[in-house]
Amino acid sequence: MKLSPHIHAGDGSAAVQNSLSSISTMGSVRFASALSEDVDTTSALADALGQVTDAIDGDPDLIVAFATPHHHGAIEHIASVTASIARDASFGCIAEGVVAGDREIDSGRGLVVWAARVPGGVFDAAQVEAIRVPQGVTVTGGPAIADAAGVVVLADPFSFPAGAYGSRLASRGLPAVGGVPNAGRGPGGGALFANGDVFSHGAVAASFGGALEFRPSVSQGCRPLGEPVVVTDSADRVLSGLAGRPAFTHLQDMFSRLSDEDRALARHGLHIGIVMDEYQAEYGTGDFLIRAVIGIDQASGTIEVGDKVPVGRTVQFQVRDPGTADVDLREVLDGGASSGGVLLFTCNGRGERFFGESDHDASLVAAALRPPALAGMFAAGEIGPVGSGNYLHGFTASLVEIRPTTA
Repeated sequence: MKLSPHIHAGDGSAAVQNSLSSISTMGSVRFASALSEDVDTTSALADALGQVTDAIDGDPDLIVAFATPHHHGAIEHIASVTASIARDASFGCIAEGVVAGDREIDSGRGLVVWAARVPGGVFDAAQVEAIRVPQGVTVTGGPAIADAAGVVVLADPFSFPAGAYGSRLASRGLPAVGGVPNAGRGPGGGALFANGDVFSHGAVAASFGGALEFRPSVSQGCRPLGEPVVVTDSADRVLSGLAGRPAFTHLQDMFSRLSDEDRALARHGLHIGIVMDEYQAEYGTGDFLIRAVIGIDQASGTIEVGDKVPVGRTVQFQVRDPGTADVDLREVLDGGASSGGVLLFTCNGRGERFFGESDHDASLVAAALRPPALAGMFAAGEIGPVGSGNYLHGFTASLVEIRPTTA
């Protein structure tokens, strides 16, 4: 049996953030996370649950659990036990990798439990399904959201339109954070759970409301190249005109003025940023919704990108590299206050394979927020708000801070 020493608890108060038994001056608000790398699921879950329930001094209102594919065969046990302990709701999934405290397990075995005890908090979790109808696809089910501050979504990659559901929540004024777990099992092989029930399709969503703050952040990890330009001709996802010229001509001209370093980065992964606030005088990192450049047709002079970009929108090409991703996450976290609890969803293309070091995102978040009770997962798509919308991203770090409401 191997237990992680990285077990954190918080209560929303900077003075007592490192104490497992302290009580917040705002009431008995506590969060805790624990990681077990035990081979046996039953033992791993018992270890992690024992530590978080000890830390919060009783049964939690909400439990969230993430486990690596090694525990896939025991997902029913994880769902059942967490539901039997949580007072209000429990949810989670099997994911490629997990995050706990300042540690990331992106290629090994792990099970992490995150628990919250928030007097006055309101939590609900439920499955959400996408059903085909003659007009297309409709989404049904989901948690109660009437008084919610935000929603966490875990979406099956093969059977659920995570981006469309995020937009639906945004239309109701709700920020959404979450991820698309990939356990490597293909269609029908997913493992999501909510309140004791296990699902192989759709999504599970959990609403957070009552006496708490839901504070989401997204680090897209890109920096702009060249200058912002207006889309002057487009159809669906194909850009034909930029600033009155063929899109490819504009790209060629910009490319010729890049440094050798940026030219090399652009060759291996060019992106485009869609400005989210057209009324800004200047645009910088964080002001764009980032989408991949999917294809370039030199003959027609067009560029295909990963989203619809209507005529009149301002765009700017972007590149991503470890240094930029590091700086961007630090800027997103800058000025953050001590948090009771944080859920982190980081892309499975990040981690050690991208940064060349282990625990990059988790350690930055834990250090910047001094430290929170942190848990999360590696995702094949991250959900998070940019501007007034919720979007499905790639290669990002999306997180939410949960804190007691300021008196």
